[in-house]
Amino acid sequence: MAEQTTPRRALKSRGTGLGGTLILMVFVVVCLAVFSALSFVTARADLALSEKNTAALEAYYTADAAAQAKLARIDECLLQAAKKGGNYRQNAAELLTQLPDLVYQAGAGSEGDRVAFEIKVDEVRVLYVELAILPSGQSQRYRVLAYKTVNNSSWETASRIEVWQDNK
Repeated sequence: MAEQTTPRRALKSRGTGLGGTLILMVFVVVCLAVFSALSFVTARADLALSEKNTAALEAYYTADAAAQAKLARIDECLLQAAKKGGNYRQNAAELLTQLPDLVYQAGAGSEGDRVAFEIKVDEVRVLYVELAILPSGQSQRYRVLAYKTVNNSSWETASRIEVWQDNK
């Protein structure tokens, strides 16, 4: 009988033992699947952020081009006012007030005249430009005082936050 148990033990010890390897391989495959899903989600989020950023940049540079075109028209008006002769300030005021969407402010005392306008960038931002009109005979006809993006919407809280107060 001792002889019969020895061959069975010998058969059992000859097994390849794939159980641990199989569990390790299943774990590796599950980890790879999870990481690939996370990579895909991250790539989609990055794509959405890049598209949003591209749209914002396109809107800004479209507004910037419109502002530059308006600056060119203002410069043409000031050049015409200088060529007209007579009172440069009055000629400039007459020509500039004919331009649409332009706020002309006559200067008081030593301050020169000012011109301001806004170009819509998107639903919440405008490009604000303010110029000081320089006297005739200078190399420049105007000086840029402000050229900035301004938020034109008001911020309101969605809900009220309750804060605990100690009533001691």
